[in-house]
Amino acid sequence: MGITLSGYQQEALDFLAPMLTGYCFDEAGVGKTFPGLLAALRRAERTGPVLCTVPGYLIPKWSREIERVGATWAAANGDGAVGRHAAFATNADVILTSYHNWSQRDGDGVTTPKLPRYPELQKRRWGALLFDEIHRMRGRNSYWTKEFRKIRNVESKNRETALYGLTGTPLVRDPTDVFPLLAVADRKTFPGYWDFAREWCKVDVTPFGEEVGQLKPGLENAYWAMLAQYGIRRRLADIPELAQLEALPTKVIPVNLPASVYTAMAKAKKEYVLSHPDLDADEFLNGSGALWNMQRRITTVPPTAAKPKIEALLDLLEDINGRVIVYTWFKDSADAVLTAIARKYSRSRTVVSNPVTGDRRSTEIDDMVRVWSEGKESIMVANIAALKEGVDLFAGNHMVFVEETELPADMLQCIARMKRRGQTEPVHVYAIRASGSVDETVAKTQQERDLGIQRALRRQYLLEGA
Repeated sequence: MGITLSGYQQEALDFLAPMLTGYCFDEAGVGKTFPGLLAALRRAERTGPVLCTVPGYLIPKWSREIERVGATWAAANGDGAVGRHAAFATNADVILTSYHNWSQRDGDGVTTPKLPRYPELQKRRWGALLFDEIHRMRGRNSYWTKEFRKIRNVESKNRETALYGLTGTPLVRDPTDVFPLLAVADRKTFPGYWDFAREWCKVDVTPFGEEVGQLKPGLENAYWAMLAQYGIRRRLADIPELAQLEALPTKVIPVNLPASVYTAMAKAKKEYVLSHPDLDADEFLNGSGALWNMQRRITTVPPTAAKPKIEALLDLLEDINGRVIVYTWFKDSADAVLTAIARKYSRSRTVVSNPVTGDRRSTEIDDMVRVWSEGKESIMVANIAALKEGVDLFAGNHMVFVEETELPADMLQCIARMKRRGQTEPVHVYAIRASGSVDETVAKTQQERDLGIQRALRRQYLLEGA
């Protein structure tokens, strides 16, 4: 193999290699790719190729990493069926595919019954299965999770086939997020979701059913001990040579919205409620998140001349030297933010010409990141969901959140794109929040969830009030 592992990477490899099902939960930025890849290749030396499933836009990055360890690869991905089938016919050490290929939808979006879109995933025998960003399997009834279980059940008949999963954010909402992973690793110990939820979490009864909360007080050590049987996790702070990568505290920039924006939000709420006269109807209750999102959009791109969050962003960018990533949650927000940035800075700085959004192909995102990395003081705008996983952005050390999400894992993943091996500068994080708006609710929910998740995942969890 063509690389030398650090001591902590070797520790992860030594943990994974003997396991039939094992997970690397190292904090984002520690470096999970090589331990997972090498463990899978060791298992597959005599029994067949590795099937490596990653987010589609990370296939170029993974192909480079596979080459670095001296292995061969073929990509079974995209819309061209001929290309996908051809990849399976090769003798490559690793077959790269994406989660997109696990979807049960054909090219025009029509669901095809029973048969997966890509049946070869389950027909071929694999030497090892490797999943990057495996927290995508957290939905116990999602399609991906069901197919994940199916392929594991098929491959478990071959006792030499191992399954490895990599993610820096195993818990996204609550401690039950890892249940599908644990059930695949040890079905006898983890037979049912609700048994697991009631054992470890606060479960409240609401008018809409049982609602799972965070870890029960006093179970922190027991939860960690249980999880450590199946996965290894180290924080940056646990590794002396990486401890300096800890990001500086997020600097919150409060923005006061003018009366015209508050009026626009009140009008949107009134119109939404009036369109649902039966406020107890499922349609209204299930769609209330749509109202929340509508108001979130209005804080950034209001239907008025005043756009104070964008104006605050432009002022902030004047004070930042170096490469910057600007994150939004909504695509139309990204478009509006990029338009404003280009209008003001395109002559003085490198502004990546399009926002990084989820509808971009992996090669496009790769090119956009390259342009941003090569510009001395470049600015790139991205949706959180499109650029939170797997990409190395340590060429810069400033990021600004114009919009945030209520999931702390999303925020941590974005920050980890810069706060990772290869970073030589402190990482500066800014959040622009509109006072008296849903921005504050999002931030509060995020902080409450983060507290619960950290209690469950940290061996040292001395948290005030925990």
